[in-house]
Amino acid sequence: MQWLLGGYAYYPGASSSVDGAVIAYNLFNYNNPVTAHELGHGFNLRHTFEGDGGNTVCPANSSCTTQGDLCCDTPPTNKMIAAQQTLVQALAFG
Repeated sequence: MQWLLGGYAYYPGASSSVDGAVIAYNLFNYNNPVTAHELGHGFNLRHTFEGDGGNTVCPANSSCTTQGDLCCDTPPTNKMIAAQQTLVQALAFG
């Protein structure tokens, strides 16, 4: 499968030379979740697969405040599962 890059963003505290978000022009609209996803990183929201060891394991789930995306409303996943969910959303809303 070819990976699609809809955008990227940096977490708070990044160097001022890279601070911000970049979103593909054709995905910058109200119907596509890419904009909200990338801008979320600017608010220090992490991916649910943080700590997956390069997609080798599902991150631990013993403390939602220190693992995964650091939000207790979403369980950790590995990168492949998260990528599949993102692709389905992009196709559905794109």
